[in-house]
Amino acid sequence: MASKKKLRREKQPHENRNLGERTQIRSLPLEPRSAKQRCLLTNLQHKQLVFTLGPAGTGKTYVATRHACTQFRTRQIDKIIVTRPMVTAEEDMGFLPGEPHDKFAPYFAPVREILEEDLGRSHVENLLKLRRIEIAPIAFLRGHTFKNAFVIFDEAQNTTEAQMRLFLTRIGEGSQVVVGGDLDQIDIPGPSGLADAIRRFGTLPEVGVTEFDVRDVVRSGLAQKIVRGYK
Repeated sequence: MASKKKLRREKQPHENRNLGERTQIRSLPLEPRSAKQRCLLTNLQHKQLVFTLGPAGTGKTYVATRHACTQFRTRQIDKIIVTRPMVTAEEDMGFLPGEPHDKFAPYFAPVREILEEDLGRSHVENLLKLRRIEIAPIAFLRGHTFKNAFVIFDEAQNTTEAQMRLFLTRIGEGSQVVVGGDLDQIDIPGPSGLADAIRRFGTLPEVGVTEFDVRDVVRSGLAQKIVRGYK
């Protein structure tokens, strides 16, 4: 009887005494679905700054976010930060209702789904309240320093060179940064800050670059054909 009780206790969420939270570790280890995803994961394991390029559906954001969860769960970082430029092909953030945080929420949704899949929905909600997960447009990061954090910068092809400089100069001690985007989907006039940053820093020993192409689309067979058709 005692052994059964012990087994039941071990299945319950464990308490993180540092935060007074109850968390549940339930995700399976990340298994790369392509050679390029494996290359990206290797860069994430060894480089402080990682650039990842390529079309939608290749798993760029998925691999980066799942790795961030692993880093957070094993307490190698204190927080996860998610950002992106507020630029789309159709409209800008000003057209959306609500406060800045509310306006940014739809852009955060794809990353949040991955976080919830890995960490659990209620735990992610709690971490947002505690600011252990932070979401903010790139313009809100001026004056910040990324310290002991994992930072995911999505859709970075739509940053200017000045915005990318603002972002990259935030990198502090104990932080890791992933900058992703598709240079074929630039929605701003003028040069892309992502392309400029890779040209300037892509060969530094602390920096890794992973480039996906249409053959690496893993979302579905049809998605791959559609991406190829638009190419």
